[in-house]
Amino acid sequence: MPRPDTVADEAAALSFEGLGTDFSSRILAEVATMTPERLGAAYREFVDGAWTVVLVGDASQFVNDVRALGRGAVTVVDNRS
Repeated sequence: MPRPDTVADEAAALSFEGLGTDFSSRILAEVATMTPERLGAAYREFVDGAWTVVLVGDASQFVNDVRALGRGAVTVVDNRS
């Protein structure tokens, strides 16, 4: 059973995106009716392989290792005031 704060967080996020509170249940029900071929086609239509990863902490401790992965540009944002 989900905790009340988890449910509230999801409802707030859905509202922020302009989606109804029934979105999660509705989309899961729709996905369950898709054939593997249709699901694969939908994935290829909307997912381009680009990802954004956010790491929080002292960048000097891991930025070189992350860059060494060779997965794309690495930007460090210094938010110290």
